[in-house]
Amino acid sequence: MNFNTQLQRKLFATVILNVFIAFVIIPFIGYSQQSIKPKPGRLAAIAHFPIGSAVGMRWLERDSVMVSLLKSDFNSITAENCMKPALIHPEQNRFNWTDADKLAEFCEKYNFRLHGHTLIWHSQVPEWMEKFQGDSTAFEAVFKDHIQTVISRYKEQTKSWDVVNEAIADNNGKWRKTFWLERLGKDYIARAFRYAREAAPAVKLFYNDYSLESDSLKRKLALKMVDSFRKQGVPIDGIGLQMHIRVDHPSLKEIEETFTKFAQTGLLIHISELDISFNEFKKEPRFKAFTPEMADRQKQRYEDVVSAYNRIIPKNQQYGITIWGFADKYNWIRPFFKQPDWPVVYDDSLQRKPAWYGFSNGLTK
Repeated sequence: MNFNTQLQRKLFATVILNVFIAFVIIPFIGYSQQSIKPKPGRLAAIAHFPIGSAVGMRWLERDSVMVSLLKSDFNSITAENCMKPALIHPEQNRFNWTDADKLAEFCEKYNFRLHGHTLIWHSQVPEWMEKFQGDSTAFEAVFKDHIQTVISRYKEQTKSWDVVNEAIADNNGKWRKTFWLERLGKDYIARAFRYAREAAPAVKLFYNDYSLESDSLKRKLALKMVDSFRKQGVPIDGIGLQMHIRVDHPSLKEIEETFTKFAQTGLLIHISELDISFNEFKKEPRFKAFTPEMADRQKQRYEDVVSAYNRIIPKNQQYGITIWGFADKYNWIRPFFKQPDWPVVYDDSLQRKPAWYGFSNGLTK
């Protein structure tokens, strides 16, 4: 090239410099910044174990924003209500598969792991089951038929089930007095696991309960049950630690000790129903509005819990962490206890809360 003027030479140099900045310097800076500070991504993409949410049919079929967030952040689903006995087995000779089928189809279509919840529970049972008039042999047949019919139908779609839910009483280290216990005796839990395994040999079977991290007597009996099951050859694969906890209770030390004790069983450990609330259940609420300070405390609490699970539970026992409904808008605590609270990682407007970032941080520690 022949440049006749100094101006032409300056213009050419400017063009070359701009091209160099655009195609070399800027991409390099962008790459470096991204390497140092990766943008937050999907929770499930950050974790090396499944991240789940309980899913309610009322919003799965009506709230497209919730469904979009579900697909974005999670890769595991627990049936919030539609697989519980009252909904799926409303009459002795009739099962209602409609909603459970829809949920199973959704999971299959979008590649979610499906965790069944729950086969045997003292709550949310149909009236006919609780008031069944037959003798013990007939009631045992009802018990077995319910377990095996439900788990058989979904044995290809579900990877796991909460076989028995909340069978231990609060604060006394004894079995909860339920109609199951009264009618079938204390061995009904072991028989439930055996019946489930007969019908679905490949499905992982869990015992699920709350307050195992804060109620030492309940925890002791649960661990004793696991030990007894091992000696008897009862097929149990995992423990579900529900973890409906508060920002101030229990202590992180208690949570870490609980993870350690259950990890020592060698079973799969599932944080199965996580939420972190502020107000104490069934008491006059201390907190009436959600403040930035509360948001920060909750963020740290989520980070601590998730980090402890990630750190303490051996990787081959990490079945995952499931939030019990990821948006405050649909979480169970407000309607059930009829009090204000803000327990999960998305707010009422379906925006990420600081808690989301605390959860995310915990996954990388």
